[in-house]
This record gives sequence, structure tokens and C-alpha cells, in this order.
Amino acid sequence: MTPPTGRWILVWLPAAVLAAGLLATGLVSWLVKQQLDNNSRELFEDQHLELAEEIQSAINQRLNLLNMVASALQPGINRQQMFNQQSGLLLRRFPDVLTLDRIAIVPASERSFVEQQLSSENNQYITFGAWHADCETVTAANDDDYQEVVQVAERMPTAITLGLVVNTVPHWRQPLETALLHEKTSATAQTYLQRNGSQQTSVRLFRACPQIAPDQPREIVSLALSPQNLIQDIVPGNISDDMQATVFDLDQHLKLPLFASSKIEHPLPGLAIRSALSVADREWILTSTPNSNLIYGESRRIRELIWLIGAAGSLLMAALAWWLGKRIRFEMAARAEVRKHLSTARRTNENARIEKDALKRALNDSEQRSRDLVELAGGFIADLDEAGRFGYISPQILALIGQPPGSLTQHLITDVVIEADQERLRQALAECRRDKHLTRTDLILQHTDNYPVPVTLRIKPLIDTLNGYAGFRLSGISRPGQPEEPL
Repeated sequence: MTPPTGRWILVWLPAAVLAAGLLATGLVSWLVKQQLDNNSRELFEDQHLELAEEIQSAINQRLNLLNMVASALQPGINRQQMFNQQSGLLLRRFPDVLTLDRIAIVPASERSFVEQQLSSENNQYITFGAWHADCETVTAANDDDYQEVVQVAERMPTAITLGLVVNTVPHWRQPLETALLHEKTSATAQTYLQRNGSQQTSVRLFRACPQIAPDQPREIVSLALSPQNLIQDIVPGNISDDMQATVFDLDQHLKLPLFASSKIEHPLPGLAIRSALSVADREWILTSTPNSNLIYGESRRIRELIWLIGAAGSLLMAALAWWLGKRIRFEMAARAEVRKHLSTARRTNENARIEKDALKRALNDSEQRSRDLVELAGGFIADLDEAGRFGYISPQILALIGQPPGSLTQHLITDVVIEADQERLRQALAECRRDKHLTRTDLILQHTDNYPVPVTLRIKPLIDTLNGYAGFRLSGISRPGQPEEPL
């Protein structure tokens, strides 16, 4: 069986199905990637905003408590005792608060007294100190008055700022002036300070206390907090391991950050988000930077699964298309073979029909020729069964004996033979049956008008291949006045 042309069914159809499946998988993968990446960015933005809100809320709490401590130092009360009470509560509540200082104006005439009092209360020698360029302090020069830290509440045994002349620190001058003149909390940049055998890096908040008397200078409460400790307590529960948070002072963004979480691998600075944090009259910048796993990790895993399923499905569909193509090709081949056989059969049938028509025409011509010969000879032909009864008889019998063929059907041939010749006819039929060859005999038939009709009969036996002998076929020719001749 030769298969029909159409190799595309086995090659190009599976290839097209595979290509379509892979293209569909790629489209689905791209759409899913876009959606998941957008979801990851939104989740990252939510984490950033939540972190910013938490940090801002923590800063506001400390500002409010500083305002509460400053407001508690009302005229007419023991400010030293009240300061100790309020600052103790604040230090216990917030570990990131390093110190609280009470700052007062000390006239030059009281300098020695205040230094002795501070030294006595703290069991160490305390002098008025001024900030130096190398972040250490030196003994303050003589002045008309001193804006001095007269009381300190802190976690360390050594009071690092006690006795410090605060307006000698360059980063503190403007915030101090703002706190006194504008009745609001003011903040400093992060400052490193080394004094009294200790060191400290902190951001300072200043708040003016209520004035004791119109002619008396106002005191100031200062709160020193560690941005690192403040933010460190908030960050772990609000960001993932794939996100880095850094906080800069807006005016010092080129310096070291106030806080920086652990470094991450493969960061994406282009997707970083920034938010402003208000710290009194200063601003911090919170920057959240994701890495590739946070933004693209989920979509990468889902896309790998999509490609795995899509490729497997495409291969399965391509295999199914190949199998169907093979079946189709087999069916096409079978149909082509059937068409070929049908075409051959039609040609054979047509040839047989043509041959049959030719044979039929030849048979008809032969039969007509035989009939014409019999008719021209003045005779007839007939078929007899085994008993000698007429089956078929030609129409010439009518002209010969005056009886139509239909009236002789199923009648014995002896009925139309004169009685004297009937025995001869029986003997001729018996001889023909026995010898199975052509037998000739001369008889006289009886005309319906009661005159004799001499004829010569030629009898041939009919042989059936299944049943053997089946009857006779004979022809009769008129022989007027002719004597009988042997065969």
C-alpha cells in the first residue's frame, strides 16, 4: 500500500501544534509575570509605607513625651525632682532614648558654685565644658552667662553632657534658638560627643519649658535618642529579608546613614521607594530597596511552573496531533487504495459490460441467424424436458402443423406425431439420452386439418453439470415427398 502525498500531516501539523502551544505558554507566562510583578511591587510599597508609618509613629511618641516632660516643669514646683520623675518614666519606656538633659542659664557669678554642686552630686569633678572641633570638650572660657546642662537623666553612670555649655556645639545653636523663639520642638543633626570619659552619637530634640518669671530666662529640656536603636526595634517585624531599609538626614544625605538594615544580594536601586519622616523641624529620608527575589522571585517560580506545564502539554498535544495525523494519513491511504480498487473494479465491470453487450449482441445475432436459418429451411426448434414435454417452441410450428406455440407448452411431443411414428420417436429419444449425441429421425407430424406433415428431426441431449441429463433440444425441417435417410 503506497501512502498518499501529505507529509505535512506527520511533520508540519505537530510542529504547528507545538509552536502554538509554546506561543500560548509564553503569552500566559508574560501576562502572569506582569500581574505577579505588579503585585510584588504593590506588596513592597505596602511594606515600605507600613514601615514609614511605624517609624513616624515612634518619633511622634518621643516628641509628645518630650513636650509632656517640658510642660511638667511648671513654675513654683521642684523642677529637679519633677524632671527626675518624668525622665525616669521615659527612659524605662523607650530604650532608644539615651539621655534627657535640663538646660538652664547660669550667670558667670554662679559658675564656681554650680560646678562644685554638680561635682558633689555626681561624685566626680565637673567643670563647664565647651565643644571642640575634634568632638571632645575643653574647659569653657569665661563669659557673662552660660547655657548649661545642669541636670542629666541617662542610662550610663557617667553623665556625658553634665556641665556642657550647649551653645558651643555648632549643630545645636540653631535648634536651641528655634526652640526658645518659636515655642516648638527643634531637632539637631546626628552629633558625636565625647566627654567625662564617655562618648555618644545621637540626635538631639530641644523643647523650651514654661517661663518661671517674665524676667527669668527659660529652661530647655533636651532628649538624646539613637536613630539606630529606634529604627532597629521597628524594622525586623515590618520588612522581609529581601528588602533593605536605610534612613538619612535630609541635610546630611551624603554622609553615613542614621540607620541601615542588613545588606541584600542583587538589589534593585531603580525600584527603590523613598518617604520623608518628620522629626520636629528636620526631615529624615527613609529609602526601601528591594532585591530581585522580592520583585521577581514569585513570578519566576510561577513562570517556571507554567513553562513546565505548558511545554509538557504542548509536547503531549503535538504527540496527539502526530498520532491523529498518522491515523488520517493511514485513512487517506486506505481510501486511496479503495478508490484505486473501485476504479479498477469499475474498469473491469465496464469491460465486462462491454464484453457482455458484445456477447449478447453476438448471441442475439447467432440466435436470430439460427431462427432465420430454421425459418428459411421451413422448420422449427423446440426444448423438451426429460418426459418429452414441450418447454420452448419456436413460432414456426404454427405454419407447420397449424398449432400456436402456447397451446403446445407442457404437452408431449408424441401428441403431434402420428401414431405409427410415435414408437420411432421414443426410440430416437432413448438413443439420444443413452449415447449423448445428436440423433436424427424422420417423422410425420399431424396437422390440425388432418393431413400428414413429413419432417426430419435432429435431437440433441441437454446435459446439466449438477444433475446430469436435463432434457432435449431439437429442430424440425419439413421434407415434403422426401424418403427417410439414415444419419
